[in-house]
Parts: sequence; structure tokens; C-alpha cells
Amino acid sequence: MGDAERDDTINFFESSIESLFGHHQSATGEAGQLCTLQLDDEAIKYRIPASNTNKLFAHYQWDAGLFLGRLIHKNTDIRQTTVLELGAGTGIPGLISAKHGASSVLITDYPDEGILTALNENIQFSSVQKNAKALGLDWADKVTTTKVLQEYPDKFERILCADVLWLSSSHQPLLNTILSMLARTSTAKCIVVSGFHTGRRALSKFFAMACSKSGLQSQYLRTSKDSHGRSIVFEFNVVTNKARPWSGRQPFAQDDGDEEEQDNMDDFTERTKWLLYVCLEWNL
Repeated sequence: MGDAERDDTINFFESSIESLFGHHQSATGEAGQLCTLQLDDEAIKYRIPASNTNKLFAHYQWDAGLFLGRLIHKNTDIRQTTVLELGAGTGIPGLISAKHGASSVLITDYPDEGILTALNENIQFSSVQKNAKALGLDWADKVTTTKVLQEYPDKFERILCADVLWLSSSHQPLLNTILSMLARTSTAKCIVVSGFHTGRRALSKFFAMACSKSGLQSQYLRTSKDSHGRSIVFEFNVVTNKARPWSGRQPFAQDDGDEEEQDNMDDFTERTKWLLYVCLEWNL
């Protein structure tokens, strides 16, 4: 069986699982595929990075990026802000930010040629070259992070992260990047949307770390809504389009509970349907 035939068989098998057993695939598309996201009367054309990026999880379009992009499309407070997207993949949240009036958007991912080629192509598809650019950024590499900070000394009023919490080993470098690049103002926000592919506890550990000693906080620790009545932390079902409060045992708590117990709150089939939305800000 050739590679193309094998890929077709895998794709058919995956789609059959979803149709027969109701298992939602949290990623869509194929490596190198040209896709379109329809937003009301606006179409966003984008290319998924090539297949040599498999180890970086960038060879599909993940639900979290689509959801965050749609949120930005419906929200006007991105206008006239400086925006940084981390671990962008196709860059949909950053592209929509640029199209919706952000003053400057830097769309970043690991400095891989395939990813950066796709990002630059997607910027051209959306005709946002004037206020958006793509750049390779390795969270653990001081050279690339310093380059960004030199070019953007005032830092960023919005940092966007969609499905960047896959690997626990990357959590500390990611947090360090957020801390160094989020503008230290009362209105600056880091918005993180993540699927539950790797379990609830992995996400909870990251936010516990982010809110413990870093100076960041989630307003969930005080209230479930911000001063405008908008939810700050919630889970969203991409199949039913329904939201619910975070359903972990202790949101963002550092505890030594049974990891399997917390992850089994939903079975895997159910977990693939849900996303977690968290808005982080400085505790000033």
C-alpha cells in the first residue's frame, strides 16, 4: 500500500469513527491543505502547514484556533491593540485580529520553514500585510525572544494562545514567554483556549503555575465574569455550542489528587468535544 492510499484509508477510518460512534475529531484538514473558514459574510482562506511539521502538531487545524478566531470576530475590543499569537499553526486568531482592526499583529510559531511559509501565505490571503507579520519564535531560545522584544519594546496588549498546552515540558518556557511579552498594564490580557486532549489536570497544572508566583491571575479567582459581565473562565462544547463553568475538582488548585480520577470526569470521546477558555491578566 502506497503512502497516499494509506493516508486515504486513515482519513476514511477516522471519519467513519465519528459518524458511527459519535467521536468528535478535535482537528480537521490535512497537511498542506487549502481551507476556508466562513464567518458570517466573511471568508478566511488559510493553508495548513506541510507534513514535515508533524512533531509540532501544526499539520491540522485544531478546534481551539477556530473557536478563538470566531470569538475575536464577534468581539470589538481587539481594535487598536498590539497582538501576539503564540504557537499559531495556521494563525487564524491572529489573522482575524488583523482584519478586525488590531494596530499590529505578530503571528509566531516554532521557527520551522513549513510553518512560517504557511503563515506568510495566510497573511497574504487575508491581505493584512500592513499590520501583520509572521516570525519564528522558540519559547526556550533567548535569541528569538530577545529579537521580538527588541522589535516590540512596548510589548503586547493581547497575547493569544490556542492549543499550546500539549506538552508539560513546554509549560514553563511558554509561561516565561507570556510573562516577558505581555504589556504590564491593567488592560493587558492573555487569552488561552485549550482542548482537553491531554486531560484536565495537565491544563489545571499550567494555570496553577501561571497564577501562583508569576504575578498573573485569572479573574475566576474573584468572579466568573469581568466588569462588563463577560465570562473569564468557561468550558465550551464545539458540538452543541453550549458553555458551562470549569468542571474540575478545584480550578487551578495545586493538589495531589488522583490524576486519573480528574481526567475521567469525561471519557475521551466526551473530552474531545470540549474546550477551556481562560483570560489571564496582571494582578496590579
